[in-house]
Amino acid sequence: MKKEIIDKIQNIAESCLDCKLCMKECVMLNDYTSSPKELFQEYIKEGYMEIPKEIAYSCNMCNQCTMVCPKDLDLKDVFMDIRKEHVKANGGISPMKGHRAVRVHQYLGYTKFFNTTVKPEKKVKYLFYPGCSLSSYSPQYVEKIFKYLSERFNGEVGVLLTCCGKPLRDMGEKEKFQKRLKSSLDKFKELEVEKIVVACQSCYKVFSKYAEQEVISLWALLGEIGVPKESVGIGKNSDVVFNIQDSCSTRDVEEIHEGVRKIIKELGYKIEELKHSKGNTRCCGLGGMVAPSMPTLTKEIIKKRSIENTTGYMISYCGGCREAMERGGLDSLHILDLVFGETYLKRMKKVRLISPIEQWYRRYQTKKLLNR
Repeated sequence: MKKEIIDKIQNIAESCLDCKLCMKECVMLNDYTSSPKELFQEYIKEGYMEIPKEIAYSCNMCNQCTMVCPKDLDLKDVFMDIRKEHVKANGGISPMKGHRAVRVHQYLGYTKFFNTTVKPEKKVKYLFYPGCSLSSYSPQYVEKIFKYLSERFNGEVGVLLTCCGKPLRDMGEKEKFQKRLKSSLDKFKELEVEKIVVACQSCYKVFSKYAEQEVISLWALLGEIGVPKESVGIGKNSDVVFNIQDSCSTRDVEEIHEGVRKIIKELGYKIEELKHSKGNTRCCGLGGMVAPSMPTLTKEIIKKRSIENTTGYMISYCGGCREAMERGGLDSLHILDLVFGETYLKRMKKVRLISPIEQWYRRYQTKKLLNR
């Protein structure tokens, strides 16, 4: 293990006040230790290879622990470093069996069957980057957003349907992630893109860090330009009051939080804010590639978040959050269900969870719709 990683571990072991504030927030820490001080002292004493690898791979990377830490200790950063060490020791891939399916996802996600580029006749001032989750949820929403943006921005809008590669990064497979990321960055340059419009919060974080172009959240953009005129006020007669599940990956991006609320207000729906929302929102349970390898822990985290609801109805603008909140027993909708749907009423509750095969089929359908 690199000295800089050992130094980080040593810093947590020595600096942790043992106040246990993080233990009140984090489900996974309670499964393995009484405090970070104890855990990281064990890492120093035994070495990371002697500590169950499941610990590092149980972190949702949500940063909730750091938010409440008096010393601002960054546990997720160290857990990510440890993941990368496990990957190196395992021939370049994650040692977690559950991540095999993720590698298949990443392989398929870059094949011609599920990828496409749509370039307008004019320049690409805006490039719409739907991401994996929205294209696997609703091909129609991807197409409608593309058409709406094209109308609003004088036809200077293109689309790139592919994956940003973040699942690989979360598993600690750094080299594979960089290769996948480069394919998108190269495409941005080839298309001479000025601005990237993303519907996925993971894509937002990745490209905000690595892309040269300006990165804009679709939700902030819709909050600014407004929803399609036929959707304005559609929810004013709804009998539903919604909670909002803010994505933890962009809890520090206020313009996204405000954009989402502007959209809902323009639609006419009523909302009731959760105790933990916007800048102090909690993870839905699906972050950090924990779910594929640690399903029991994931259920616990989903339950902890979903029971905070106050109305039984949840709006999300992240595909993973939407799925998690439905797994938690709520009537869980994607915000675009409201933008492009009819007036939503309590009697319209239904199951929206679909199988992985159906998700891939919808992603293929997204490509077909964009190419026609």
